[in-house]
Amino acid sequence: DAQAEIFGSIADQQEVIALRRELDDQIAVDRRWQELEERWRGCMAEAGFTYESEEASVEDLRRRLDTIDDPDALERLRAEERRIAVAAVECDNGVDEERRAIIAEYELGLIESNAALIDRVRIPTE
Repeated sequence: DAQAEIFGSIADQQEVIALRRELDDQIAVDRRWQELEERWRGCMAEAGFTYESEEASVEDLRRRLDTIDDPDALERLRAEERRIAVAAVECDNGVDEERRAIIAEYELGLIESNAALIDRVRIPTE
């Protein structure tokens, strides 16, 4: 069918998605990644915020936003969000650049190891 010709077979797409999940798991246990996360967490803790990751801070803010029902509470949350954002930027100190380098290293390995499969699949974008 036309869709399979453009994007590859569903089985191939599923295999690429599974490889990406495995890649994410490998990155998460990489000692360098864990050290970067610990460095970021330590800095954020010194700034008064105890989040396990940047994603956790975003999830926390979203969850808390969903419970707000008055303008004063919303303004307090916005002020805290700004403090968290400033601390996160200050705590970056090269962390994001190092994260990107680690991700690129793993992605290159995945691409090199699975070139034929990846050539058969084009994941649709929105």
